[in-house]
Order: sequence, then structure tokens, then C-alpha cells
Amino acid sequence: MVFLAVDVSFFQPFGLYTHRWLDIGGGSNWWYHPIFWMVGTYLPWLGAWILANQAAKGSTPSFAGSSVVVVVCTAISTVVAVILHIPGAGWNVGTFGVAFLPGLALATVASVLGASRK
Repeated sequence: MVFLAVDVSFFQPFGLYTHRWLDIGGGSNWWYHPIFWMVGTYLPWLGAWILANQAAKGSTPSFAGSSVVVVVCTAISTVVAVILHIPGAGWNVGTFGVAFLPGLALATVASVLGASRK
């Protein structure tokens, strides 16, 4: 909600960014605000799952340890995207940023391995 308020009332009227998202949506900004909201809830949700799975294994939940696993899984996702010639994928920061979402999902799946299910 904060991003929505700042974007609509401050960024757009004063032209403080390139309007790329506005152009992609055909001049409507209401399509990408829900997308940012969904990504903003996806990240902490899966992060909490990773920390919960660490606790289920009997270890102390560690943000630093889980961050390393997420970065490694993101790097793997980046390499796979470039090798498979996914449109727009290249050896750049943008591809790494987009690959962070599937990398986080892979890290969550990896964190489940070895956890006891009660």
C-alpha cells in the first residue's frame, strides 16, 4: 500500500521514473501494483518457510545461512535460464534479479529435505 500511495501520488505526477511499467500496461498503473504486492508477500512467506524448516531440523534458524542457499539457488536458476535461452535472459544483474524468485522457491524445497514431519 505504501508503494501504491507513493507511486501514484509522487512518482508518476512528477515524472521521477521512466514510466516503463505504465507503458507496458497500456497507460494503466493498476495492473502492476498487485504484482508488486504479490511479490512483496511471496518473499517473506517463503523466507519464513525456510527458517521454519531449519528449526524443524533441530538447528537454530539462521538468516545468513539461508541467504547463502538462496543465492546459490538463484545462481543455478540464472545459469539454467541463460543455457535454455529464455527470452531476455543474459549474463546480467536483471536476469539474476528475476531468477531470485525461482531461486527462492528452490531454496525452500531444498530446506524441506531432512526435516522431520510431525
